[in-house]
Amino acid sequence: MRLPRHLCLTIHHNDYKVCYLTAEQYLKDCGDTGMTDEEQAQCIAEDCIWEANWCPDTPVGTCFLYAPTLEGLLVKLEKSADEEEMRSVR
Repeated sequence: MRLPRHLCLTIHHNDYKVCYLTAEQYLKDCGDTGMTDEEQAQCIAEDCIWEANWCPDTPVGTCFLYAPTLEGLLVKLEKSADEEEMRSVR
């Protein structure tokens, strides 16, 4: 599996539940999650969010991805790695 370049990377499942929030409340606070309306609706319906965050190999920055399933999150991580590679080739 290809991952974006990073100093550290973590994957969380339903991390918001430790604060006694619903998926809907958490997503509202997140702002732009990059998910489609269908993905957000699935997260809310199933009260389930997978989240990846990583610190890229740069001095500043944190990246986040969200998905309703682990499989979907892993696909997004690979896509992010591919996009990163395409940017570095140019």
